[in-house]
Amino acid sequence: MARFEADRVLEDQRPQLGDLTSWPAWRSWRDKVVDRYRRQGRLCPLNSVTSQLGSRTPGAQGPWSPS
Repeated sequence: MARFEADRVLEDQRPQLGDLTSWPAWRSWRDKVVDRYRRQGRLCPLNSVTSQLGSRTPGAQGPWSPS
């Protein structure tokens, strides 16, 4: 499931990923990505992946998770 969702995210960004040749292009790509996934909210494919991981995996726990 994680691979499927990651592939969806990359495919959605593919046009911009091929044009990251300057800092302005990077910032534009970043802003578009953040805006899109904020608008999607719970429908965001990244939300699906992270909600499946929960706090059970070491990589998902990170230093910011409560003990």
